[in-house]
Amino acid sequence: MINIFAVTECVLISLMYRKVFIGKVLKAFSLIAISIFVLIAIAIFTEILSIQKFNSTVNTISCILIIIGVFIYFYQLLQTLESIKLSTLPLFWISVACLLYFSGTLFLFLYGETILFQKDAILFKQLWIIYDILLVVFRVLLAVGLWFSKPSLQLSNSKKVA
Repeated sequence: MINIFAVTECVLISLMYRKVFIGKVLKAFSLIAISIFVLIAIAIFTEILSIQKFNSTVNTISCILIIIGVFIYFYQLLQTLESIKLSTLPLFWISVACLLYFSGTLFLFLYGETILFQKDAILFKQLWIIYDILLVVFRVLLAVGLWFSKPSLQLSNSKKVA
């Protein structure tokens, strides 16, 4: 099930970035990259004959795709300078969260199968703690991004009901 989650997560996040990308070529390229990723994931799942066995290849590719999407978004953000105060942009916080989480877990997924097969309990526990810290930071930054995405309330025109 973790493999299906990784594919779904990567596709949804990539589609989110595709929506904010500027230019038809970049949007088309992102759609092609998503399609190729899904086809590779299906090929890997049918090769190992199980979607329930942990596969670090799919997770690694999904991390790389999301990191590339984040870098493209940051580059476009610097080129357009749509906001002077980046800390008020929700997608900025979401992108920082994605960059930290997926770049950190990329290395965990690269060595995931090696770590699982070594059966070194101490190393596995230490890496699991790193993963948990990255996950907490990811979710906190996502919450900050969601906080800034809330609509501002206009209380000046509201009437009090007695």
